[in-house]
Amino acid sequence: LIALFISTIGTVIFGYFFMSKIVLSLVGPVVEKIGFFPGHIAEAKQLYKTMDPVKRKSKLYYFKKAVKGGSMSLLEDLLVHDPIYIILMYLGLTFYPQTPLWILAALSFIIAVVLVSGGEVLYTEIRYIAFKRNLKKMGCRIEDYYEARFLISTKTTPGDISTKIAKQFNLNRMRSVSYSDQYIENNLPSFSGRKPLMRIRAVSGKNQKKRKSIQIVFVKPNEASMGSLDQYRYFPIKKDKVYYEIRSPINELRELGNNKFGRFAKKYSVKLDKKITFSRDIMKGGELLISIDKLQDKEYFIVELKVFSDVNLLIKAMKYIMNEFSVIQTTMPKSEISLKST
Repeated sequence: LIALFISTIGTVIFGYFFMSKIVLSLVGPVVEKIGFFPGHIAEAKQLYKTMDPVKRKSKLYYFKKAVKGGSMSLLEDLLVHDPIYIILMYLGLTFYPQTPLWILAALSFIIAVVLVSGGEVLYTEIRYIAFKRNLKKMGCRIEDYYEARFLISTKTTPGDISTKIAKQFNLNRMRSVSYSDQYIENNLPSFSGRKPLMRIRAVSGKNQKKRKSIQIVFVKPNEASMGSLDQYRYFPIKKDKVYYEIRSPINELRELGNNKFGRFAKKYSVKLDKKITFSRDIMKGGELLISIDKLQDKEYFIVELKVFSDVNLLIKAMKYIMNEFSVIQTTMPKSEISLKST
């Protein structure tokens, strides 16, 4: 938007002094360049302020990140946006010379942005599909579903939660399971807002063999609605979960193994992070699965609702939970919310 404003105003000003279609087509791409960094700098400043002080890095780190983001936008602009804008602007000046200059400049800029953005999203999605396909070839299995997450005070008993939810949605209690998650700080790529996390998960239960896996989870929260006015806001999370089964405990990243996936995991791993243990009660009926997670020494339960495709059912279940219980809706992973108390 900053670049659009500068480009349009600059073109209009030059229009008072020059009549050349080539000059007027080139002015916008030249003067707009100063608009590529303020937005990234403001975003980096906001990120610095909102980061957990424990995880927050130096101001210089976020400034470099802003400059890198602005430079990437600048490169995309030079290679793709500018040629499209120049062609559109020149054609507009040629075939519609009576159109006000500011309209031609603004429309050419916006149309070029739409084309570039659409191409970038398409390219990123193709990369993401290829990324998952590569993981499958390494022996991983992938599961995708929608999830909603709530924090409920431990003053409400798990039995009360289970009874009400099971009755409302005709769910059957399946089992109680124990989990141990060892999170791994990573430098995995993000795809179109999908935030990656990596963990080693151990699962055990009564009459159940202990299972271990390395998991890569891509998380993307979105806002959804029931299509009518409502007193609540709903933020389901789209999850793509990658599993790689392992047989032995891992205490160091170098123990990940030397097979193809082991080398991949070590490449993107930085260091072992937090370890979280919890027990989980599971209820299921049809498309809907609900779990109640009890973390050690915390003053809240985490209630998770999951569906594979029926987002409307998920929203109905979310609304019921928010009506019946005093909750906090969150899109944060356990590795972050476990540090906080409600």
